[in-house]
Amino acid sequence: MIRMVTAVEVLPGQETAWEEAWWTLREARSRYPGFRGASLLRDSTRPTQYLVLSEWEGHDQLAKAMRELGWLNRDQMAPWAAEPTHVYDEVVEDVGDRAMRAADA
Repeated sequence: MIRMVTAVEVLPGQETAWEEAWWTLREARSRYPGFRGASLLRDSTRPTQYLVLSEWEGHDQLAKAMRELGWLNRDQMAPWAAEPTHVYDEVVEDVGDRAMRAADA
């Protein structure tokens, strides 16, 4: 499984446009095999700060979707982004995995 987190700071006043664009992209991703789901989180104290969480069955499915949707070109977020987006795609540790390993032992 692949988990990806993208941090986005949206320009003030562009929150609704960004959320609508995210929903459009989410719907497009849902048509790809291997897409497990996605969440859009907004910081309640800083409403221009967002985290996008997505899960894929594997890297090949994610890479295909990103290529075909043009998501590798992060400039698509330029109309909304206040600064460059940050993508976190390497899971260092997962507490749920650790708990499951302990239960299996």
